Amino acid sequence: MILDLFRKEIEFNNIHGYDDIKNIVRRVLDAEDNYKLLFVGLPASAKTFFLLGILESKKGVYFDGSNTTNRILDVLDEKRPKIICIDELAKTISGQIAQLHGKRTHQGRPDAETI
Repeated sequence: MILDLFRKEIEFNNIHGYDDIKNIVRRVLDAEDNYKLLFVGLPASAKTFFLLGILESKKGVYFDGSNTTNRILDVLDEKRPKIICIDELAKTISGQIAQLHGKRTHQGRPDAETI
């Protein structure tokens, strides 16, 4: 398809190594189906850089879980983004995670990619 020639490829310039993960992320973001990615690793293992690299080339929303409140739910209702990046998810209050999950499944909108 001609449009694919002009699509900006995610480069991850700030990440050295992790070539296998870079390829997986590229394939997921170019896929027609919806996927959810969860980056888990030790501190300084490029998790945040992956999220920022995704947001550089794709339209989405970013939340820092360590200081996010119910604003996540408001943004999801208003913008309905396809790509949602939540950094420091473990620091998000567990009640917010349960509320977010319940709200998405209750409204029947499992159309967002959670990264």
